[in-house]
Amino acid sequence: MADVARRIPIVVGVTHYGDLSASEVAKATGLGEVSVEKSFQLNALDRWPIAAVKAQIQDEVGYPVEQTLTSGGIPTSLLRQTLCFNGQIMNDDCFLSDYGVGPHSTIYLTWFKDRAPWQHVLCSSLAEFIGTFVITFVACSAAIQHRDLLPVAMAYGLAVLVMMFCTVDLSGGHLNPALSLALFFTRIQGIVRTLCYIIAQLAGSTCAVLVLKRVTPESMHLMEQSMKAYHGPLGANTLGIDVLPMQAFYLEATMTFLIAIVYFLTYIDPPVTGMERILLAPIPVGFSVVLAMLATGNISGGCFNPARAFGPAVMMNFYVDLWPYLLGPVLGAVLAGLFHRFVWLPRHEMMWDTHVIEGQEEMRNVQQ
Repeated sequence: MADVARRIPIVVGVTHYGDLSASEVAKATGLGEVSVEKSFQLNALDRWPIAAVKAQIQDEVGYPVEQTLTSGGIPTSLLRQTLCFNGQIMNDDCFLSDYGVGPHSTIYLTWFKDRAPWQHVLCSSLAEFIGTFVITFVACSAAIQHRDLLPVAMAYGLAVLVMMFCTVDLSGGHLNPALSLALFFTRIQGIVRTLCYIIAQLAGSTCAVLVLKRVTPESMHLMEQSMKAYHGPLGANTLGIDVLPMQAFYLEATMTFLIAIVYFLTYIDPPVTGMERILLAPIPVGFSVVLAMLATGNISGGCFNPARAFGPAVMMNFYVDLWPYLLGPVLGAVLAGLFHRFVWLPRHEMMWDTHVIEGQEEMRNVQQ
């Protein structure tokens, strides 16, 4: 085949993603119901392996396909990018000419995600277990050591920041049953993975308190409550002086709404350009926990995570006013997820409509 420039039409679309259908993914990621068509130049089709074509497409298509689809709060390790021609998936080790691709052929670029095998769900759940274990251990340990709120808030927030950085590519970095439920109700995550995550998170929290109980003296396990320092047995969450359970419920819901909306806007929301916001998402999420703790820690107890409250309550048999810490964060996180899903996420549909029009105009110019 002659070594001449070829303009190959490329249609960018979605086939399957996790537990959702292609159309559901298109809506959830802001891609809309349409495909995006572009054409770009390839020299000597018989010398282009499929893997190289994929790399070329990422450079020349000009739309944030990869960035959009990796921001769904689901691990990127199962995502697959594939080229299809005449309904056939093209092998990375083959060449375009092996499939009869010519200068007027149309190749379909698709991102898809296999349904997660149980091995991957298990590994992701293990990451959630370890992450929640560390967060609960640090939060409870700081609570029984420091009388001032600032070091407790910093320890809690930094633990969330560090462990989210460690687990975000493994499990999505939820580390909080409220966030897992929010992702389920926004249809980003399936029921099986959600249940496995929640079980792992609650187990990690319980094991963390068990270890903390064994490595600290009993004198540090006592409940303390004053205007500046308060905690239940072994760092369990308790209400501030004269604070009613319903007041704590509203505060927990409000502060968890803040944390969850930061998570959705920095990690879940598809970026228009670049991946920097998604890669650095743990930083604002961690510091939002610090802010929430400083704002309400001496009033409601500063939990924002049902797993954080569950472990100390179970291990120390301390169930006094536990319900605000279990239900408040769930309500706040689910409302934040739904607010993002139906208020802010649809703006991407308008952006992609513009991209499609531009792509169609370029195709007409190439054909002329």
